[in-house]
This record gives sequence, C-alpha cells and structure tokens, in this order.
Amino acid sequence: DCRLGRYTEVGPRTSLIESTLGDYSYIANDGDVIYTTIGKFCSIAARVRINPGNHPMWRASQSHFTYRASAYFEAVQLAGFKVAEARKFFGAPTGVLPLTLTAMTTLDAQEAYLARFQALASRIEPASAPAR
Repeated sequence: DCRLGRYTEVGPRTSLIESTLGDYSYIANDGDVIYTTIGKFCSIAARVRINPGNHPMWRASQSHFTYRASAYFEAVQLAGFKVAEARKFFGAPTGVLPLTLTAMTTLDAQEAYLARFQALASRIEPASAPAR
C-alpha cells in the first residue's frame, strides 16, 4: 500500500512497499523502498535501497559501523569509551573472541597492510588461462 504524490515518477524495476513518495519526487530505476516517507521535490538515484533491514532505533546512528564488533573494541581500547558507553552505542560483541588493538599512525597502518597483502599475494598461484 503506497501513496504517490502529484507528478511523481517511479523508475522501471523499482519496488515500493508501504511507502509514500511526495509531490514532484522521483526514484530512478532498480530501487527498493520499504516503510519509508520520501518528501516533496526529492530526486533518488538508480539502484538505491532505502530502509532494507531492521535497524536498532535506540542507537545513536543507523550506520552499519555500529553493528561491527571492531567498532566496540576500537571505542573501548583506542577512543576512550567506557565499557557501558560502548555497549550503549555499539552493542556488546557476540560470537567473537576479544581483540587487543594497538594504536598506529596512518602511515604505519598503511605500510603494515601493504606488507601483509604482498606476503599473502605472493603465495597465490596465478590462475591459468582457459584452454581454447
């Protein structure tokens, strides 16, 4: 059950479920919109997903960073959050072993990443070309 305002446009292969599209707004092709109210004069790009999942509304942000265990450990070990604060904003991590993080400069982290990547890549055999 959707409501479409005046002079709206819904692109091909776009799915609207229980949503409202305000006057003069449009969503381009291949979008997914569910349980959402889009106001007037909005331009939504192609292949956009709006509200695709069940987000914990009590958190400070709906960003996916709040779902990752690493955000909790970074907050407590590097950013000075108290455990209770980190649990409130990021949730307590489940199903993961406790991590011990060490702060690094951006340059050190980049160098360590590239060195490890090169070490792993050197162990991978190149794929052979398909037979013709």
